[in-house]
Amino acid sequence: MHENNFATLSFVGKTDNNVRKSSLAQTASGSIFIVDGLPEERDDDGQPREGDHELMPGAFIGYKKRKSLAIAAKPNSLGGKVKLTLPAGLSLYDAQENGNPISSPYEWNANSIPTGMYVQGDGASTDMRDKNCHVDWTDVQELSVRDTANVTVVKVALRPYTPTTKYIGPLLIPEPKYSANGVGVRLNGDYDNGGSARDWAINATIPAENDLIRTDIQAIPPLPSATGNGLKYVLKKASDRVSFWETSKKGGVPYVVPTTGKNIVSGGTLWAEWCQNMHGSCNFSLEAIEESWHNR
Repeated sequence: MHENNFATLSFVGKTDNNVRKSSLAQTASGSIFIVDGLPEERDDDGQPREGDHELMPGAFIGYKKRKSLAIAAKPNSLGGKVKLTLPAGLSLYDAQENGNPISSPYEWNANSIPTGMYVQGDGASTDMRDKNCHVDWTDVQELSVRDTANVTVVKVALRPYTPTTKYIGPLLIPEPKYSANGVGVRLNGDYDNGGSARDWAINATIPAENDLIRTDIQAIPPLPSATGNGLKYVLKKASDRVSFWETSKKGGVPYVVPTTGKNIVSGGTLWAEWCQNMHGSCNFSLEAIEESWHNR
């Protein structure tokens, strides 16, 4: 029997580009800028992860982003074959950006495993750690070794809509449009409520309200709880110039999005209200952040 032989499958390094925060900004002409987000890796002390260290099984990969992949078979002097198996929703590339896809089957001699391989998340997970990756070391007498990593492909995004008009309801804005030009936001200082108070001063339902901006929240996959998953989704706004509601007509109390951040477990729809009589800006962000490295 061979002793102390092992094959390893490791997702290493720092997630490409870290966090891209989604932002909501109201300017003098009125605009919202919202972009997709992706996970940021952090050490146990909460700081962004640096260096090239093994990530324990339970890796998080951003949608349409790539993470470095390292495979080893030791001692490779034993020969044999090493085969990588990736599930649907993951693909292999030869560069972290651009580059070319590596065609399957992913199989190499144990003493000539290539480096410079990157796994891309092509389809968001439906559940935590639902994509099983494994590497097998075979064709060595009396030796059969497998190493496994269960991966989550995470997709977070804020999707804005056009303002409501008299004849046309909110329409989803294509990403190139809102990334370049933003979305118009009206100060909600009119009197859709039919009274003498401005709409931004009223929390009750206003049936004729039409100044709130619909924003869909994508946080995939849904989490079983707000914390303790190895991953958390955090909504945050920079000031109280914007309030958020769970309906387009207000009603009740605003949906609380504190400046310190609010953990959420899944996506949904919020309606943004510019609620002060001044122009300015207010960053609105959605982030996916790893809580810990120990995510088996």
